[in-house]
Amino acid sequence: MYMYPGLNFISMILFNGLFFIITVVLVLWLAKNIKLSSDPIKILDSRYAKGEITKKEYIEIKKDLQN
Repeated sequence: MYMYPGLNFISMILFNGLFFIITVVLVLWLAKNIKLSSDPIKILDSRYAKGEITKKEYIEIKKDLQN
């Protein structure tokens, strides 16, 4: 029925290999671009920029962190 019986096997290997490579590249790219900051000053700056805290709170917390 099939002209090239081995073609299905080869295409399956190529497809699985391509899927694996794309998955690995995507995971590595996400790991590189998602940065979890643990620096308190950076977290504070981010919260202030988002409007989660007021300027007064920002200044007070920043003084506490720097001391």
